[in-house]
Amino acid sequence: MSIEENIEENTQLINKYDVIEPKFGIFKTSDYDLSLKERRAKYNNFDVILCEDCNKETNNYYCYCTYCYNKETDINKKRYMKFGSNVGTFNTSDYNLNLKERRAKYKNFDGIICGSCDNEIYHYNYYCTYCYNKETDIIEKIYMKYGSNFEVLNISDYNLDLKERRAKYKNFDGILCKNCNKEIDNYKCYCTYCYNKETDINKKFHMKYGSNFGILYKSDYNLDVIERKAKNIYFDIILCENCYKEIDNYNCYCTYCYDKETDINKRNHMKYGLNFGVFKGSDYYLSFEERKLKYMNFNVILCEKCHQEIDKQVYYCTFCYNEETLSTKKQYVKYFKTSDYNLNLEERIAKFKKKINKPCLICYNKITNIKKQKYGSEYEIFKTSDYDLNLEKRESKYKDFKIILCEECGREIDKQVYYCLICYNKITDINKQNHMKYGSEFEIFKTSDYDLNLEKRKAKYKDYKVILCETCDQKISKHYYYCLICYNKITNINKRNHMKYGLNFEWFKTSDYDLNLEKRKAKYKDFKIILCEKCNREIDKQLCYCKYCFIKELNYDKKVQMKCVLKTGILKTSDYDLSINEKQTKFENCDSIICEKCNCEIINLHYYRCDKCYSKAGNYERWRMTFGICKHCFDINTTCNCIHSLNQLITEFEKFNEIYESKVNGNSILKQPITIISDYDLNEDDRREIYKDHNYIICEKCNKIFSFNDYCHSCDDEKEKKLKELQSELRIFENFYNELYDKETNNLKNSNELRLIIQSNKYIYPKVNRFEGIHLQIKKVITEYIMPIKSELIAIKQSPEVCFHTIRSYCDCYYMETDISEKKRMEFGKCKECLNIHEDLNGCLSCNPQRFQRDFNKWTSGNEIIDRLIQENQLLVRRYGLLEWIPYDRFTNINYIAEGGFAKVYSATWIDGQIKKWSQLSNSWRRNGSTVVALKVLNDSENISEDFLNEIKFFNEVSGYMCVIKCFGITQDPITYNYALVLQYMENGDLRKYLKQTVNTLTWKRRMSNIYDICLAIDNIHKHRLMHKDLHPGNIFIDSTFAYIGDFGFCMPANENIKNSNKKNIYGVLPYMAPEILRGKPHTLESDIYSLGVIINEVITVIPPFNNQPHDQYLALDICRGLRPNIRVETPDFLKELIEKCWDAKPGNRPTSKEILFKLSDNLSECKNIPLIRLSYNFNKTNEIKSHPLASYTSRLLKFQNLPEPINCPNQQEFTSSRYITKIETEQVDTFHSDECLECVI
Repeated sequence: MSIEENIEENTQLINKYDVIEPKFGIFKTSDYDLSLKERRAKYNNFDVILCEDCNKETNNYYCYCTYCYNKETDINKKRYMKFGSNVGTFNTSDYNLNLKERRAKYKNFDGIICGSCDNEIYHYNYYCTYCYNKETDIIEKIYMKYGSNFEVLNISDYNLDLKERRAKYKNFDGILCKNCNKEIDNYKCYCTYCYNKETDINKKFHMKYGSNFGILYKSDYNLDVIERKAKNIYFDIILCENCYKEIDNYNCYCTYCYDKETDINKRNHMKYGLNFGVFKGSDYYLSFEERKLKYMNFNVILCEKCHQEIDKQVYYCTFCYNEETLSTKKQYVKYFKTSDYNLNLEERIAKFKKKINKPCLICYNKITNIKKQKYGSEYEIFKTSDYDLNLEKRESKYKDFKIILCEECGREIDKQVYYCLICYNKITDINKQNHMKYGSEFEIFKTSDYDLNLEKRKAKYKDYKVILCETCDQKISKHYYYCLICYNKITNINKRNHMKYGLNFEWFKTSDYDLNLEKRKAKYKDFKIILCEKCNREIDKQLCYCKYCFIKELNYDKKVQMKCVLKTGILKTSDYDLSINEKQTKFENCDSIICEKCNCEIINLHYYRCDKCYSKAGNYERWRMTFGICKHCFDINTTCNCIHSLNQLITEFEKFNEIYESKVNGNSILKQPITIISDYDLNEDDRREIYKDHNYIICEKCNKIFSFNDYCHSCDDEKEKKLKELQSELRIFENFYNELYDKETNNLKNSNELRLIIQSNKYIYPKVNRFEGIHLQIKKVITEYIMPIKSELIAIKQSPEVCFHTIRSYCDCYYMETDISEKKRMEFGKCKECLNIHEDLNGCLSCNPQRFQRDFNKWTSGNEIIDRLIQENQLLVRRYGLLEWIPYDRFTNINYIAEGGFAKVYSATWIDGQIKKWSQLSNSWRRNGSTVVALKVLNDSENISEDFLNEIKFFNEVSGYMCVIKCFGITQDPITYNYALVLQYMENGDLRKYLKQTVNTLTWKRRMSNIYDICLAIDNIHKHRLMHKDLHPGNIFIDSTFAYIGDFGFCMPANENIKNSNKKNIYGVLPYMAPEILRGKPHTLESDIYSLGVIINEVITVIPPFNNQPHDQYLALDICRGLRPNIRVETPDFLKELIEKCWDAKPGNRPTSKEILFKLSDNLSECKNIPLIRLSYNFNKTNEIKSHPLASYTSRLLKFQNLPEPINCPNQQEFTSSRYITKIETEQVDTFHSDECLECVI
């Protein structure tokens, strides 16, 4: 090509692409020296690339000229053009590597060339397909494809089911069939070649499904669907006996045979079993009740005429009804009158029982009045002037109307937003739009306000309902007080921190790690926020070191310096010979313990062993590392049979006996009775008060003398019975224990004598293992029988005198009385105001509102909304959930307990105590007296929102119900002006604290009791159609007997106004939140059930869910993709199935709270006898479970975007985290393995 022609062609190309003015570049011959990344970086900004040699257009992704490439004949030059100099040669020795090692070796090369045949090897395969296809030896081919990481599937493996096969071969890249040497699909886990050759149908299915498949026999069609499901519930697959087709586990009948069958009765028999009825034409002459009575015992009803299934709610065939044209045959349908248009839709539906829910369309089209046409009488016009009102006033004005219509456009207005969306979208002025949306109570957040700290921003904007950003006009959350939209756009880290924290923040420098903890705290005490200089993350002011950098740091000496560890202990290999108590004594003063062998930090402080070395050790070595070795016989401590270890146990047992004697024999179990007198018009408490100094009472009805006891005889009898049983059993064991000693020397007898003593004791001999040593048998009798019996006796003696039995406060003539009203008066008393007889011991509930109302002028909280909330509560006739305004000076002994996401919790003594009932004797409220309560002080609540108080109102609907924590009232701190809820105090703290304290002592029976209590509380909440919305162990509390749910609906800041938000903020604890909530969906009853499933699993595992990873966007993404916490192996099958149903990705598949209660009730006995040893963990009472520093278990604001539709993951073991997928895609890690700490994974 001449120079002129070349210039002309380039001019034409330029003119061609100048139409849209793109950028184009010339790909020079020298550019082939660059790698692909360098070429792409060079030409990234060009729309078109032209080859310098041939002027052809070059592909932007491959970055080489395909025209010149195809013309080139030299294979080396072609590689050079395609990949540049960054080409790797795949040697024959590389076939010894597995796929992961090959990927790691060649991941940085743009191209890979086979060393044998010079053909290109694709990055996906990492083996030469040309050499592979030439090879005839099947073993060599598999070796080329997978390296040494392949396995042979034995014929015996067909006895395993699919899950077991996949678990066995999941770590191998390839699987070969032993029979035919064919390659096997890793997912199917059976040889398809051998399967197709096999003619015996049973053997084929055995190969495909293992031994866990069932046959649906013809006789099974006599069962109904539920019985069929129950019969085949444990099979992975069900096959038809007739055609050997696979049967759907849900339908439980063979659809293939069903479709072939022509006889309609046989088809129905196959589908429904024997329990179905045929609805005849003559049944239409029966009334609804007669039809219902006739067919109530059938599972399914079929129409005689069309064979369609009939709905048991209506008892007529809707298909035949719709086909019928004669109105005379539709006599059971009610007629719609003209006057019915005055009813709203709900009233129309209620009147016609859902048969008619629309107006007559013919009449509807004739009427021109849109209001009369569609809405009836309950509608109102939303005037333009109403936009001056805020949302609360709009809601108050229109709350009684079913329908609101816009005055300007006549469209219906949504009662969730209270403004016309049609008119709103037409307006372009942003100020007018905000006025329509928020009313007059909004303010603009100026850019200069970022110089203020959070407290000053809050003080400036506290009186405004809505704050809008000056820059982008987006709403600013009153939780953050900075614009998240603008914040995310800014890349400069200093500007971002300035927006977030104001001017009062400081950088924690790397050089500050040279300071000790006190100097660090003194340096940064005046700053609200401390940020790490290295990673820009916020630093806890109590710790004064960056947790994120601490985790990433590999050098142990630097980690010690960062954390300010004062004393470090070295766990030597010889220390594993010590017992647990000896190791604990040795290292009790150490801040950190390091393993001498692997230099890792010791996390397991229950057994004081290195878990990394433990995982690599053999069985004997594991026992030694856990329990130590006996110094006398050199056997493992738990299986030691020597006399010295027995003597050591006896010494400990004698100390235990001293405790037993002081706690059991030192106290009396019975209280002395105190007698009182009675007046039948007074309630029981007033009778006690007025006659407390009298020992005997004269009945005014029969003039007989009687006494009134202050303790329960029923409880006393039960205790005495249990005590006698235990003491009788203890007497046998103590007699046996005394026989072990020689009376003259006071030492243990010799082994032969001890053996005869055990063998001659008919009660004890069956309880011991006769094949164990004699000393070990005696040790087990002491530890497994004598000590537990004495512990139970101590518990009974110290149990409180509380029960639910009625204690009499009336004469025996009560039982002779025949008048029911008079019996009630004698038992409960009579109200002197309304003269009504009390229905129970609570007094006259109907008069209580008037008594409260008389005192309304005697108290005020200073907040109109709170006053109204408490007054409305007190004006209701209620048995539970009574609220009071309690002055702060009525509390003493206020002590800090803990801090949550939005509140601090204190314990306090309430001097007066809760209102018990009205006293007619003193004309005042009788109270419980001094009571320990919990004060939940709400952060930043001096301007508490009405929405938050509404949540308290809802909570109060169920307060006092079984296993729901009680709320007694509201108070206010006079210093901070923060409001506080006065709640029932729980002595054992929250569930997470309780599980840590009882980790090695909590029995399965007690665990199931706690689980049942939690489910019972949820059922009580859901019965009122309420939702908790923030279920996690921090909101579940334990007392001496029951588990309680608290913090109902408080998963948000106290000053959060949810109704004034376009998009409601999501608050909560990420691991316990349902995936649909993370995606911004509203809370439902089913989302509570999801949280309940995670909590039930944590009660069993003790370890918090997902504690080994950050609680961030990736975890939220994984939860939506089906990731769930691990379930322990020893979890009973029914409980495992229940947990998996609770956290199902689809809310509709989750059970209701009532179904969960029934399931637990039916299976509680199954868990009572599970041994305690199966619940032992590697933690003690003082040990904190190690969690990832970015794992958060307090309620906080969560904002996630673009989360996928939730799905279930059938195999949690094969789940790959989004975090590591992202790292692999960005080439930050070599493999899918986590680079986080895995020592605390369940």
